[in-house]
Amino acid sequence: MYSWEIEEFLKKRDHIVTPEECMMIMNPNQSNQITNVRYCTYNNEYQIQTSDGYYFMFIVKEKENK
Repeated sequence: MYSWEIEEFLKKRDHIVTPEECMMIMNPNQSNQITNVRYCTYNNEYQIQTSDGYYFMFIVKEKENK
């Protein structure tokens, strides 16, 4: 995914993604421009920086029990 694709993906989901979506975003074969990833355990938030100047923050939601 290009940075602009990640940006649109996160906007559509209000910056809240599933664990599977998180792994898809951070897959180096899909998003090779990611240069830095930080994870905050306090609020389950990821912060990503890219080589082309983008910065993203998003939350990974827990799966809902059915």
